[in-house]
Amino acid sequence: MVRTYQMGTKNPLSAYGTQQNITISVFNTVLNHKANAEHTEWYQVVEASPEDRKEVISEPYEIEAWLSFAFATRGDTYSQMKSHWYHLGIDYNQEDQKKAIYKITGDNEEKEWCQYVDTSGLGNYDYLMFANIDYSNPNFRNDMENWGIWVARGLGLGEFRWNIPLHIISASANHFSTRFDAVRHLSSEFLKEFIDHLDKTLGEDWFFVGEY
Repeated sequence: MVRTYQMGTKNPLSAYGTQQNITISVFNTVLNHKANAEHTEWYQVVEASPEDRKEVISEPYEIEAWLSFAFATRGDTYSQMKSHWYHLGIDYNQEDQKKAIYKITGDNEEKEWCQYVDTSGLGNYDYLMFANIDYSNPNFRNDMENWGIWVARGLGLGEFRWNIPLHIISASANHFSTRFDAVRHLSSEFLKEFIDHLDKTLGEDWFFVGEY
């Protein structure tokens, strides 16, 4: 068995597996959040208490945040999904470099934290880091479900593991098993929908277990 670790885009990764005569057995990526946005956007927020995120500790005001993912180079290849402030959450204001837990109130509507995550600590464990994905958005859910199938088929994965810092999802096509680590930060409603989509598209011979 050859064990190695390789990073890269789709074509180099596929070519690497062919050149080394190996199966890409584990694939790592992040599902819980995005990073390295292309542009900043302005929108209205309130600050949430770092000890209890259900508690609002400021009046509404605008921040400048790195939340625009337009994928100018890639364009609509692979996906037409573009991300903006209303798809994501953030903990950093570019204007004054302040770090805080910012809760969206843009368009005169205050977003609530996801109710399908652990609430035993900090009031709610929805937000973790960077540009946190809001899986209540149906466009984002659909895009991630399509991505799961695309990456499995596109790279010919023998096994694939999705990393969500503190949440690792691993799926083995050889042993038909999947492990979800620290699922407390990710929407259980979305995970169920994601699993159902994998079952219906790739087959139902999967074993799933969640690590808290």
